Amino acid sequence: MKIIIFICIFMSVVFSKESFTLNIIEYPPLINKKEGILVDIIEELFKESNISYKINFTSKLESIKKTKKNLYNIIVPFQQLQENKTKFKWVGPIFVYKKSIFSLNNNKVKIKNIEDLLKYDVLVKKNSTEENYLNNFQVKTQALNNQIQNIYKLKVNRANFWATDNISAYYYSKKTKIKLKKQFTLFKDFRYLAFNIKTNDKIIKLLNKNLRTIYKNERIKQISLDYSHIYDIQNIFEIYE
Repeated sequence: MKIIIFICIFMSVVFSKESFTLNIIEYPPLINKKEGILVDIIEELFKESNISYKINFTSKLESIKKTKKNLYNIIVPFQQLQENKTKFKWVGPIFVYKKSIFSLNNNKVKIKNIEDLLKYDVLVKKNSTEENYLNNFQVKTQALNNQIQNIYKLKVNRANFWATDNISAYYYSKKTKIKLKKQFTLFKDFRYLAFNIKTNDKIIKLLNKNLRTIYKNERIKQISLDYSHIYDIQNIFEIYE
């Protein structure tokens, strides 16, 4: 045990000499106006690992470009898909979403599965995982650029249902005072930190180990409590339980 602790401390000291650039993508409501729960979780992870970093808020395309080209660059947050799995090295999952189907609270239509959705239009965010998922099942979707448009369109009955993650649904429902009802869960969607492919494997191993540590010792729960008035935080802790 002492040997393992010594190795971890030694690795942290060595890696503290490196400085990473966190290319953070705006990700409302979790990263909004350069702050949010995901930023706090990532900062806690790097402090735990004694690795220095700087934050660069940028677009998704620019984040991908910088990280592919430059060592010590990271995409935050990023989805691990089959087509990009071998192009980066990964730490995570850093966060989990439950994607669900929502309706207005007073909507009397009840649905339990994808098949029930086939006769309806479903609101989605443009180019989202929900849009791609539903289109694969031939569900008709109405894609808008942002979530606030979706919940207002739902309010005026331009569609019966809205596909989004539970955190966004809670956040925008509270913000607009539009009451929602969850119909059923579609799938879970995970987000990671994606590193340049030449990143030292020992750094990746250390960060993955420490990520599990800060989840298990409830430091993530402590961070999350600061956001409990904004988000429904109950799903955040499912990753490493």
